[in-house]
Amino acid sequence: MSTLGPEEIDPAPFAGARLFHVSGITPALGDRCRAATFAALEAARAAGCAVSFDPNYRSRLWSLDAARAVYAQILPQVDILFATREALDTFFGVGGADDEAAARAALAAFPGLKAVALTSREQAHAFRGTIGALAATRDQTYRARPYDLEIIDRLGAGDAFAAGFLWGFLRDDPARGVAYGQALAALQHTIPGDFPTSPWPKSPNWPRPPAPARCASVADRGKGRTGTTKAPRPQRTQSGSSSPNSKITVLLCVLCGSVSSLPIHAPVLGG
Repeated sequence: MSTLGPEEIDPAPFAGARLFHVSGITPALGDRCRAATFAALEAARAAGCAVSFDPNYRSRLWSLDAARAVYAQILPQVDILFATREALDTFFGVGGADDEAAARAALAAFPGLKAVALTSREQAHAFRGTIGALAATRDQTYRARPYDLEIIDRLGAGDAFAAGFLWGFLRDDPARGVAYGQALAALQHTIPGDFPTSPWPKSPNWPRPPAPARCASVADRGKGRTGTTKAPRPQRTQSGSSSPNSKITVLLCVLCGSVSSLPIHAPVLGG
């Protein structure tokens, strides 16, 4: 990926695509990748694709000043921006008293944006937290219900939210997109690593995957439900494996089945 150059960007795949998603990691990988990012953006715009962008800032790849300069060039070509309130302030110089105010400020500052989707997190400690999300369009704000959850791994949660939101946005249903994105992000917190591994290594001395944690909506509290339970950590065992929570397994199948049964043609450029 780090050797990708602009000459390798083929405009043909963009012709049948509705949306092009780009990660801020790609232009951080070097001059050639940066040029490839802008070549891909140009191809997407020429084909009439909508463009979504997630800054995904990584301090080990480049400085804040370098990132700001490149993001400033990318943003005028973007329709849908994924960020946090802190990222809006750090990289784009817009802010607000709360997430909705910050999203509205971004829409006002950048007339080309059609939607700004923000995620938030309140973390009690390393393995427990509450996540929230909202999306603001030109005429309405859509809020997802917050989820209180036990955290197995945060890796990939932002990408999961983006996938769910884009699924709804491309069907002219941002409200459903926010709800799906939030649910997928909550589920992703229960999965070790970027993707679930299948099959899990069979060595008796290899750590078994933890059972998925139960993700409880904050709105469910006080209604006689069991609430959130702590998921076990991977342990070295000689035999046996933990059984996944059936509700989470069913919900994951329903969500992923629904998404995969309605294909979206969306080239992706990013890490």
